[in-house]
Amino acid sequence: MGKKHHNKSIIPKKKASAAPQPDEYSQMSMEDFNGWKLEGDRAHVIASIKFIQHDFQCFSDWSKQDMKTFWNFINKLHKYNWKNLLATGGKVAKTGLAPTVIPIYKYPDNRFRRSIQNLVEMFELRVDNTKRVHGFRDGPVFFICWLDKNHRICA
Repeated sequence: MGKKHHNKSIIPKKKASAAPQPDEYSQMSMEDFNGWKLEGDRAHVIASIKFIQHDFQCFSDWSKQDMKTFWNFINKLHKYNWKNLLATGGKVAKTGLAPTVIPIYKYPDNRFRRSIQNLVEMFELRVDNTKRVHGFRDGPVFFICWLDKNHRICA
């Protein structure tokens, strides 16, 4: 009695997936590791969730499959430099992650939005057919500010 909780654990019983094999990284160059240090649009993209607006939507609203899609998106995003990423956007022939500038007034009105509205240009990136992330660029970093699982911000 009183020890029933010992049989329950927040740690999954399933084995964790195997660690990446060293050969997965052996083909990487120093530019792959230090690409974010390059100048201007040659810099590799880094994603940050420092300014994520969890009052609009947070990761707990996303299913396990949604999260798998998100992490695949992040892995793909980190393979781009800014020049190549921005080239996938455009008015008509969008491809890849398709960065699209979104007017700041289209975002949920909150203190954060009001504090950045004259400082940054907001844009969305395509996670998949319906999911988007919205944020801004500062140097090599793309700061994700809004998760948009159902493409509600700019449907």
